[in-house]
Amino acid sequence: MADPDAWFVVPRPRPDARHRMLLFPHAGGGANYYRAWAAHLPPHVELRIVQYPGREHRMAEPLVPDMATLAGAVADAVAGASGPALPTTFVGHSMGASVAYEVARLLEDDFGERLEHLVVSGRSAPGTPAGQAPRTGSLTDEELRADLAGEGGTDPRLLDAPDVRAVILPIVRNDYRLLQRYTARPVPLRCDLTAVVGDADPSVPVHAARPWEQCTKGRFRLHVQPGGHFYFRTRLPDVVPLLTERP
Repeated sequence: MADPDAWFVVPRPRPDARHRMLLFPHAGGGANYYRAWAAHLPPHVELRIVQYPGREHRMAEPLVPDMATLAGAVADAVAGASGPALPTTFVGHSMGASVAYEVARLLEDDFGERLEHLVVSGRSAPGTPAGQAPRTGSLTDEELRADLAGEGGTDPRLLDAPDVRAVILPIVRNDYRLLQRYTARPVPLRCDLTAVVGDADPSVPVHAARPWEQCTKGRFRLHVQPGGHFYFRTRLPDVVPLLTERP
């Protein structure tokens, strides 16, 4: 398995940081999509973005086919990463919310570590039948392209290029299959938890995000933001600082 630090991209290193935000990307997503978040964080917060295998600088590595393997590897990397131990907030969007939740559970159970705050964005709560259902791997390339373009997380112009589609679509299919195989269990964490959802998100209605409250013994807050599944895409200056606030 990769060196622990290979799992993380740090767009703006802040040696004097007093807090760390660890960001988990969506299905098919990589660290580059979230680099701009660093510019909107307070000076005392350092952003680290989890880079899943099989994309961007880890393109040569095999994709991870199941949640248990992915979450276990990320938990090991978090525990073994270099740098000072700092109070940490996990922020996961869409698939990344599930990965962040599972990693937080492993850190509490296996490493005795506790997060300060978990932020789950654009993801229905574990055990909630409504909300975001993983797409099947049987979609044609054109159907998958339309699906990605409709969500707003991928520039449609990129998907028009055959060589780019040849890279992106296998990653997305892998991540969708990972989600299909994943069975979430609502096990309460000790940290505070914030759920964030767009008011026009077709895949995660507000009522499907509210039961995240059952996943923490700490404080809980639900934020409903204007917009769709990628509600933050054009509103980073407003949204990113909000995610640093504790309930």
